[in-house]
Amino acid sequence: MLADQQWAREKLAPFAGRMFTLAVGPVRAGGRVREGGTLDAASSADTADLALVIAPWSGAVVPVRSIALE
Repeated sequence: MLADQQWAREKLAPFAGRMFTLAVGPVRAGGRVREGGTLDAASSADTADLALVIAPWSGAVVPVRSIALE
């Protein structure tokens, strides 16, 4: 997914090892940022450093627990 997106990998690379959860309505997915800024699936037992919830009825993105990305 990020193979052709050098800019995205550069932005994600400093967060290697960090976990995230993305929730859209009732659907949840988790992942881990790998070395080099690529993404890998995470198990449901892993604890996320960042969780985002997207409310499909409004399109709002609500950070549940966030980390500084700067």
